[in-house]
Amino acid sequence: MKARCVKLWLFAAVFFAATLCGLKDSRADFPVLTPLDVWNVAISGFTVGTGNIQFSDDFTVAGYIIIKPKAINNVNAPEVFHMGFFALRGVWTIDASGTVTGLLSGGNEEVPLDISFTAKGKDFLSISITGTSTNGPIHMKGAPAVQLTPLTGSWRSTTIKDRVRSFELFDLSPAADVCVHFADPNDIDSCDQTVPATNLYLFAGEGPGYVLPGHVLLSSGGQIGIVVVELLVNKDDGTPAEDGNGRVVIGKLSAKKTLKASTSGTDENGAKVGMDITQ
Repeated sequence: MKARCVKLWLFAAVFFAATLCGLKDSRADFPVLTPLDVWNVAISGFTVGTGNIQFSDDFTVAGYIIIKPKAINNVNAPEVFHMGFFALRGVWTIDASGTVTGLLSGGNEEVPLDISFTAKGKDFLSISITGTSTNGPIHMKGAPAVQLTPLTGSWRSTTIKDRVRSFELFDLSPAADVCVHFADPNDIDSCDQTVPATNLYLFAGEGPGYVLPGHVLLSSGGQIGIVVVELLVNKDDGTPAEDGNGRVVIGKLSAKKTLKASTSGTDENGAKVGMDITQ
């Protein structure tokens, strides 16, 4: 994986052109809209992860998610499922009963992620999205995106990969709002829609002989997702490699006394990875 792929994941989305009918005029009738229109969700189903999903009152929907490879056996899923941090883009509508239906698309050309979903909101306090995708069932549950426990600062990780233990140090800093570009996934210089970077952080770390750029996202309920790329450092000139091994881990954040989380996942080569992180 090239280092720039961490950025390109943000833009690997496809635009849906759809005809929306039977729409209502009253914003109060749209239970999926919050004051900022953004929901902080935990993901389950054929995979697990975390994300931010934005429903706009022009009946478009966009967001970004961090997901692991497929978490359960699924005969319809590809051998290697797209993992990492990437965008979703689509449209939605609502019927007279208040049920929202919509479409989302993301992933990449090799392993697409296309979703049909229904959603219900509750008094602008919670949302439940149930979908069917090219890879199996997917569920997203969450609350309006508000600033959760701040993660900014220095952290350490006890990392186990293929039963080998090592230590990694990293800093987290607030990320910029995410530009979702859907006309050309490789064009990162323009932006079709901006999704707020609520609870999204830049990950800048290092381990023995490598550096770790990436992202961290915290969702409602304390679920935390980490996506990084291991870039080996040249011993002669100290420069990081352009190619690296991607890694995604998911876990639960504990805010008692000290901030810490135990996470698990895999890398792109299929190796099991665990990161126990502490601030």
